Amino acid sequence: MKNTNAQEGRVMQDNKNQYYKILSTQLSQGIPEISIAALSLELSKISKFPFEPELIDKTLFEIIANGVSQNPLTITKEFVIRYRTCIDMQKHDTPAKHLIIRDEEIELAIQMSDKQERDIWYSYSTFCTHFLPPSPTNKKEITTKYPHNTMTISSIGETMLPYGSIPRILICFLSTEAKVTGERTVAIGKTIHDFVKKIGYTPSYINNGTNQQVMEQLERLYKTEFSHDYSESRYLEDGTKETFRYQRSFKIFDEKLTFETVNNKLVQQQVTSVTLSEAFFNEIKNHSVPLKLEILKSLKRSPLALDLYVFINYRSNTGRVIGIKLNDLFNQFPIDYEKWRFKQRLITALKLVRANWPECNAIIKENTLIIHNTLPSVTTN
Repeated sequence: MKNTNAQEGRVMQDNKNQYYKILSTQLSQGIPEISIAALSLELSKISKFPFEPELIDKTLFEIIANGVSQNPLTITKEFVIRYRTCIDMQKHDTPAKHLIIRDEEIELAIQMSDKQERDIWYSYSTFCTHFLPPSPTNKKEITTKYPHNTMTISSIGETMLPYGSIPRILICFLSTEAKVTGERTVAIGKTIHDFVKKIGYTPSYINNGTNQQVMEQLERLYKTEFSHDYSESRYLEDGTKETFRYQRSFKIFDEKLTFETVNNKLVQQQVTSVTLSEAFFNEIKNHSVPLKLEILKSLKRSPLALDLYVFINYRSNTGRVIGIKLNDLFNQFPIDYEKWRFKQRLITALKLVRANWPECNAIIKENTLIIHNTLPSVTTN
């Protein structure tokens, strides 16, 4: 991440009031005096970090848009975590004339060249209209509906269904590698640390940290079965109705290798890979949708925003205005909360999508999602 707005000599410690002003603007309300001391204590954790107004504004917008909270203290706690990560990433973008070449830096450069991020990722087209649960659920089976389509997602054995942003990102990553390389077996790294970074997350070995969450969701995906039912009807000349129905069931994986063991706190590494099922691999080759990696990474904290992005991207470029009733759209999402909450959460998710994809010409009016003439985020010749 390139630092484009650093202001020389300015640090968070000296600009807390400016932070409060930005936060107040984002919340459209003042910050209670009683909260200032608690906010100041949180900001002290990054007191020596550079003060970058544009980055602060963008980070706060994402946090609030994701619906984390409207409480200034809760938002600030999340902000401190994200801002620290962003600034740490910037440290690796030092101009070449200032680099001090060391052995470890050379090794880092080699590792980075070995795993250059692709600008475009892919997803299976059916996963652009049928979605995984956005949050934990006790259900062992869920069903989503799209015109003429039904998807049933079932967990195998005692494992619960995958949920949240991580499995969505995992599916995109694995689909992309398989499509680009043309191989069913996808190498995913030598360590959990490598794998977590490849899919755009910050590695963490703490209990219930990022590494553990990624491995748990990978296991859940491995033990999930998808059943897709598609039907299409037509009328013959004599008035007879003829219905074509196509059904298929598939898993994403045929096999996977676990990649780390720990002995006396010493990590022992081994090369790892996963093998996609032949059915899923063929679908990816023939029915994949290109997505912009930058947008996926920006939205990865919001499952609903991720789903909305891939859906609008999939339905765009039709040359006409598309209207989808929210009641129908609701059936594509396995959501446990009441329908009346869906519209407001969708509005918030769409704001986040449009902030990261300015060309997205979609609005929500009354009880309809309207997609005007919009080009996909990735255009092909």
